[in-house]
Amino acid sequence: MSTPDLPPPVVPAPAPAKKNNTLVIVLCIGFGVLLLILASCVGTCIYVGKKAKDYAKESERNPKISALALAAAIAPGVEVVSKDLDAGTIVLKNTKTGEVLKLDTKNFSEDKIGEVLEKIMRGKNLNGTPQSGTTPSASESEPAATSAASGSNETVSVAQAEAQEATLKNFPPDFPRYVGGGVTTVEATQKLVAAVSTSQHSFLTNDAPDAVADFYLKQLSSVGYTVVASENGSDSNGAKLSRVFQRGEGRSTFNLEVYIEEGKTRVDANQVVLKQ
Repeated sequence: MSTPDLPPPVVPAPAPAKKNNTLVIVLCIGFGVLLLILASCVGTCIYVGKKAKDYAKESERNPKISALALAAAIAPGVEVVSKDLDAGTIVLKNTKTGEVLKLDTKNFSEDKIGEVLEKIMRGKNLNGTPQSGTTPSASESEPAATSAASGSNETVSVAQAEAQEATLKNFPPDFPRYVGGGVTTVEATQKLVAAVSTSQHSFLTNDAPDAVADFYLKQLSSVGYTVVASENGSDSNGAKLSRVFQRGEGRSTFNLEVYIEEGKTRVDANQVVLKQ
C-alpha cells in the first residue's frame, strides 16, 4: 500500500526583532549635553563681557582703584570689601587673619600694586587705617625679630630668621653676601628644578642704592661675571637700579634690583645657574 503524501510541516514565522533604542538614547543625551555646554558658554561670555565693561568704566574714573581691585579679586586670601572711586580709597580684607585695611591710592603708585597686595596677604599694614573688627596679624602674635632699620614694617619671626640664615649659608660660593649697614633679610630661598638652580636673597639696608650696586659689581666682576644689561632710573620713592650679570656664556646669570621702599633701600638679588 502506498503511503499518502503528507503536507510539509508549518514553520512558524520568526518574531519581529525588537528595535534597539540605545543609539537613539545616546544621541539624545549627547545633544542635550551639547546644548548645556553651548548655553554655559553663552552665559560665561555675557558675564565676562559685562565684567569687562564695568572694569572699563571704573578704570576711566580711577585707574589705580580699578587695577588694585582687579588684582585683589584674583589674589589668594584677599577680599575686596568696598571701594570708593571718587575718594580714591579701597577697603581690603585678609581672609586668613581677618585684618581689614583701608588704603588711599595717594599713598602708592600703580607700579607698587603688587607689593601692596603681597603685604596685605602677609597681614602687613601698608600705611592703611585698620577698620573695626581688625585682628592682629599672625606675625604680631608670635615672638619676632623686628627690622633693625627704624620705621620698617618688615617683621620676621625668630624661626623664620634662623631658617633664612641657614639657607644663605648653602648659597653658591660665588653669590655675594652683602655686608653693608643695617642689613635685614626679608627672604632667602633656594630651589633646584631639573638642571636649573636658583638662589634668591631679598633684604633691606641703610646704604644708598648706588653703594649696593657698586658692591655687587666689584664682587661679581672678581669671579668672572660681566654686565650685560644696566639701567638707572627712579620712581616716586627714589632711585631704582637694575643690573644683569652673566658668566660662562650665559650658563650663570645674576639679576640685581635695587630700589627705595618705605624710606629704606630694598635689594632683590637672584642667581640662576644652569647645571651641566
